[in-house]
Amino acid sequence: MKSLLFNIKTVFWLGTYYNRWLWFHCVAGAILGLGIHFLGGDIVTRKIIVGAIAFNWEMAEFIYLQKTQKMFSRYGSKERFVYDALADILGAFICA
Repeated sequence: MKSLLFNIKTVFWLGTYYNRWLWFHCVAGAILGLGIHFLGGDIVTRKIIVGAIAFNWEMAEFIYLQKTQKMFSRYGSKERFVYDALADILGAFICA
C-alpha cells in the first residue's frame, strides 16, 4: 500500500509541479473550448474536440522528441514524458 501511495504522489509531482507547460495547455483548452462554445458546440463536443487536439499534440511532440533524440535531455526518461503528457491532456480537457 505504501508503494502505491508513493507512486501516486510521484505521478502527481511529475505531472503537475515539474510540468512547465501545463498552464499553457489549460489556457489553450479554455480558449478552444470558448471558441467551440461560441460556434454552437455543447459541452460534450468541446471536451471531445479539445481532448483530441491535446492528444494529437502530445503524440506529435513525442514523435518529434524521438526523432531529434531530445527526449532524455528534456525529460530524463520516457516515463516522465508520459506523466507530463497525461497532465497536459487532462489540463486542457478539464479547462475546456
